[in-house]
Amino acid sequence: MSLSSGACLTDCQMGDATNMVIILAGELLKKAEHLLVMGLHPSEIIKGYELACTKALSELESKS
Repeated sequence: MSLSSGACLTDCQMGDATNMVIILAGELLKKAEHLLVMGLHPSEIIKGYELACTKALSELESKS
């Protein structure tokens, strides 16, 4: 999914939260760049982000 499609999807489902989507994606990219400089392989970064997503979704489900 591209940033623009993510922003549009968020806008359609939640209202105008497109700035949040862009800011969050930008911060994730900044952190990924730092991890790459530290020597992590891109696949390790992706796996970490996927694990974090799974954990975040699990936490949100448990709160509702």
